[in-house]
Amino acid sequence: MEVLRDEESKIRPLFRVTLDNGEQIKGSTPSACWKKIYKRMKFENGTSNSIDGENGLERVYESGSDMFGFSNPEVIKLIKGLSKSRLSSM
Repeated sequence: MEVLRDEESKIRPLFRVTLDNGEQIKGSTPSACWKKIYKRMKFENGTSNSIDGENGLERVYESGSDMFGFSNPEVIKLIKGLSKSRLSSM
């Protein structure tokens, strides 16, 4: 998993997961990226649950933010530290 700078916009992040076979799945948000993965998993497993319904993927799988580690307290602390250092250098 990677968080990169979007080549097109130059200012927005690009969230990317590379599969074992080298295929890359990308999204403009962590959730967009993982939703594509979960849809694919669901398709390959042949499940018939509704993706967007009340029992959709969001309830079955971890959120994209969780999967990229953004819910980890240490990661939150590091991100907040980046924001403070950026403000103090202005």
